[in-house]
Amino acid sequence: MAAHRAGLLLPDGKGGVDAPATVPAGHVWLLGDNIPVSDDSRAYGFVAVTAIEAPLWLRTWPVGSAGELVAAARLVP
Repeated sequence: MAAHRAGLLLPDGKGGVDAPATVPAGHVWLLGDNIPVSDDSRAYGFVAVTAIEAPLWLRTWPVGSAGELVAAARLVP
């Protein structure tokens, strides 16, 4: 699994400086839905894909494909 260069700046959202970053292979960058107050990857860093245990049941992006997932889904970084 290759590392991917972030296409956007990773937002600080808490009054600090936004910064570009490279997400390491096998990891993801998670953001909460309330950026000013969420504790997320800005607080605890990149998350290993192997540490994610929640089932996938809802797609929110792209908007045109948003909705409940009817078939088994898996995380593909």
